[in-house]
Amino acid sequence: MTTGPLLIHQVTSGVSVDSIYYRDECVKPLIKKLLKKRPSSGTNDIKFHHDSPKDIVVNYLHKEKIKIMAYPPYSFDLAPCLE
Repeated sequence: MTTGPLLIHQVTSGVSVDSIYYRDECVKPLIKKLLKKRPSSGTNDIKFHHDSPKDIVVNYLHKEKIKIMAYPPYSFDLAPCLE
């Protein structure tokens, strides 16, 4: 069940979003909000899905015992129609 977004993050113009920024400014605050919202479950049953995970982000998620969902392989059958 969802009740709306947990985190909305605006990036200041001119700021580069690299893996360290993404981990520290997006992923860590999101995990903190999840833990605050569901304190009794901890990080159990959290599944994280995102594009092209970098090692620094993956290492953090593993450290926090958060499952990473596999990104589905590209399929022409599932590709949007561009006609």
